[in-house]
Amino acid sequence: MLDPHVGLINILSISPIPITIGRDRAVDLNSRHLFPFHENHPFRLAGPSPAVVPMARFLEKWDVFTSGILGDLDWTNVVVAGGAVAACLAPTGLQDMTNMELMGMYQSDIYSGSDIDLFLYGLSHEQAIDKMRAIEDQVRARAYFPTICVRRSHTISIHTTFPARPVQIVLRLYHSPAEILAGFDIDAVCCAFDGTHVWMNPRSLSAFVRHANTVDMTRRSASYEVRLAKYAHRGFEVLFSDLRRDEIDLESEVFDPQRSTFPSGLARLLILEQMNMSPESYPNLTYPLGYRARMNINDHIMEPPPLGEVDLAVVHLAPSDYDFFWRALPYGRGWDAQRIKSLSDRLDNKLNYVRRMNSQRRLHYHVIYAGTMDSCLGRFCRTCPVPETDEEREVVEQESGCCIYGSVRFLETNPGQQSMIGSFNPINFGDWAAEAYQRRTHPAPA
Repeated sequence: MLDPHVGLINILSISPIPITIGRDRAVDLNSRHLFPFHENHPFRLAGPSPAVVPMARFLEKWDVFTSGILGDLDWTNVVVAGGAVAACLAPTGLQDMTNMELMGMYQSDIYSGSDIDLFLYGLSHEQAIDKMRAIEDQVRARAYFPTICVRRSHTISIHTTFPARPVQIVLRLYHSPAEILAGFDIDAVCCAFDGTHVWMNPRSLSAFVRHANTVDMTRRSASYEVRLAKYAHRGFEVLFSDLRRDEIDLESEVFDPQRSTFPSGLARLLILEQMNMSPESYPNLTYPLGYRARMNINDHIMEPPPLGEVDLAVVHLAPSDYDFFWRALPYGRGWDAQRIKSLSDRLDNKLNYVRRMNSQRRLHYHVIYAGTMDSCLGRFCRTCPVPETDEEREVVEQESGCCIYGSVRFLETNPGQQSMIGSFNPINFGDWAAEAYQRRTHPAPA
């Protein structure tokens, strides 16, 4: 590709800055929108307003959001993309917020789940390995406290002491920044920072101008509805042009207030919308926002699913962009590299205790590993059995979406269509809205 930024907009070089477009909320507040913003909502800016902040303000917010952890980064062949960039690009109601006030906002439940996501492009496998080693060195040079690297199936992240956020490197190789942004599931996060310029694709610009993410059936993933709800808390309504609220039966079993699991698709999003307005409306469900910030140092480790049922876990509401709920790592006061390693080791031991109790399984069951970057990149477990039978090789392949084996391998197939932020396994089947329109099967109360 001759132009790595083909189709992208160098948004902060545009003059004048794009202006937000309003809509008549008094006439039509929620017929096509979920998580609608009322006129006095804190995310509603007065009149037509700049859709993004100017470059100087972006850099101020960037320094606060990242705690300066990327100050020594060599930006060659790497961009930060996704929620971290969107958080610094979006205007806030109070344009004169101090750095202390900004830090308070960025450490709230709304932003506690945001890592700093790095994407590599234009590199071979060997060059990417060298680049990751260099990134660790550069992050460690800026950190005030020790760091630890954590490997999971699709990422290696670098953690240090709060408030510095984890720096997460996605284990996929791209050709260009344009290709990176083409695969994102949520409109607003289709933006990237390369150390000098902020790039957007048209989907992201549309979201910032309209203050809305559009539901796109081709980009659905297991955590899609959670992520739409997540960005509703950051200033983006959810636009679903086919929404028919008058046909939704809130008395049906789908919306039973006593249910203990979330439904799928539009029904899940509607329940999240209701829980956002009235947290006690579904007492047996937990709203996923702020999960990582609520994890305490002495918490019991989340129970992992039984072996062979990992795919079911993906359907559960995942608080992290790239992760399963039961292996999420915390971000908050009291957490540092040593405690992150301890938590990772405890989870690994727990999973392999289950494996050891299963006399039929010889292979180890690693979903997370904490150590140096070199150990994360290589064969971190020296006692891992090598798959010997066709059955064992098939198990390794089936579990590659959640487990880690041997040296790091980068994903390279079809990177522009992976709905990266929400899931590496986009959902391409079923009627997303069908469950929401189910009618009650029991008679209405007299």
